[in-house]
Amino acid sequence: MADEGQKEQGRSILAAFAEDTPLPEADLREALLAAHRQIGLLENQNADLIQQLEQQEALLTVKDEVIAELEKEIDDSDIALAHSAVETMEATKQWKAAEEEVDKTKRQNAELKKLALTDPLTKLWTRNGGEIHYAKLVNMAIRRTRELARAHEKNPEIDPRGPKKAFICPIFIDVDHFKAVNDTHGHKVGDQVLVSVAQTLSESIRSNDVLMRPGGEEMVCYAIVEAHSLSEAKHVAVSKIAERMRTSVQEKGYVVDGKKHELTISLGVDAFPPSFVTKFSPPFLPPEKFHIPTVEELNNRPAGEVYACMEATEQADFLAYQAKENNRNAVVYENDGGRIVIYGREHDVLIFKTKEQKAEEERAKLEAAKAADGESPKEAPSIERMRPNRLGLRRGAKPVL
Repeated sequence: MADEGQKEQGRSILAAFAEDTPLPEADLREALLAAHRQIGLLENQNADLIQQLEQQEALLTVKDEVIAELEKEIDDSDIALAHSAVETMEATKQWKAAEEEVDKTKRQNAELKKLALTDPLTKLWTRNGGEIHYAKLVNMAIRRTRELARAHEKNPEIDPRGPKKAFICPIFIDVDHFKAVNDTHGHKVGDQVLVSVAQTLSESIRSNDVLMRPGGEEMVCYAIVEAHSLSEAKHVAVSKIAERMRTSVQEKGYVVDGKKHELTISLGVDAFPPSFVTKFSPPFLPPEKFHIPTVEELNNRPAGEVYACMEATEQADFLAYQAKENNRNAVVYENDGGRIVIYGREHDVLIFKTKEQKAEEERAKLEAAKAADGESPKEAPSIERMRPNRLGLRRGAKPVL
């Protein structure tokens, strides 16, 4: 109410000034005091406002400082994260480089192993490669024999003759007249012929059979055949595998300058049961637990085993040699009666030379040559010592399968 009275008094004074009406001195003094009081109030309000502004400015300054500090921390964090990202990228690059180097080394090792185990010309297994896969083949035969025995035990009526066994059949293959091919057309064509024969033989065998090239124009196949007896296994290997090889190569031949030429092979077949290595594979073990016998273990088999690996391999080698001695292009094996015969011509009267007869002929030739030269004849070496078998082994040497 005092303020309203002062305002009313002020308005009356202003009106008096406007009308140029003289004011009493007391009223004028009171009006001036009221104006001073009003000015004081306004100054106090201005001071409060200024103080509030200063406080707000101080708060804004602190806020700016906090924001600046946060921005700095964020920048430092970004820099740290950037460095960490760079380090991570470098580590990733190094890891990838290391992985690539490891993969490269593995590929190189695999390539070197392949070169060591594979014949570079025909891509067949070498002697070392054949040794590894032959040992696996032996275990497959053992496992299959046990499976057949267990199946027959559960159901004997399946086959009254008893369970079959998985025999391993070595098949020796020799390219006929290969020297003539080299002499007539050159070694380049001879290499092409070997490649063609290897490809044809690979297409003629089964996926589990092992085909290798010990050297030259000779190749060896080890096949698993299920049969009741040794003679039956030989006949199956001859009729189902070896004969298919022979006819396939003969039908394909080889081509030089657009002209097809005849090409044949001579084969010798034998068989043996894998029983001589059963001691290395305890019965009823899963396949991954089977022990693959080493070559030394195969060689050190118990004495007295009939038709073990080396004997059967040498026999197949000898039979292939007999095929070449008898007009070639034939599969030769030993039948039930112990006669060496040509498949498809079992009833022909054929004269095969035994090792002893061949050795005697060699001795006679040597003695005749010595006599013609005027030298005293010496005992000629036996044919076994003179001619190594197709695996590069001489009689009595340890086999490399």
